[in-house]
Amino acid sequence: MNITFKPTLRFDFDIHLVCIAREKLAKEISKTTATKTISEGIVEKSFIRIHAMGDFPLLRFTDVRNDNVSTANLWERFRLTNLNKELLNPLNESEIEFNNSDKTN
Repeated sequence: MNITFKPTLRFDFDIHLVCIAREKLAKEISKTTATKTISEGIVEKSFIRIHAMGDFPLLRFTDVRNDNVSTANLWERFRLTNLNKELLNPLNESEIEFNNSDKTN
C-alpha cells in the first residue's frame, strides 16, 4: 500500500487506518452449529497509525548567481545560510493564521 501526502497548508495530521474483514465460519464450525444462525464475523485484521506534518510552501535558497560577483560573496552578502535557517523555523500563530486565511472563505 502506498500513501501520498501532499499538504496544501501547514498542519499536523494524525490518523489511524484500520483494515476490517468479514470472515465466514469454517465448515467444521458451520456443521456443528447448523441449528443456530451465526452471522459472518467482522474482524479487525490490521491497523496503521499515520502521523504527518505538512509544510506548504517550503522555500529554501540553493543557489545565487551574478556575472560580476562570485557565488560565495553573494551567499555571504545576502546571508543566505542564516535566511535558510530562519525559513525552517516553525510558524508563529499569526503566521499560521495568515497562511490559512484564504482557506476560510
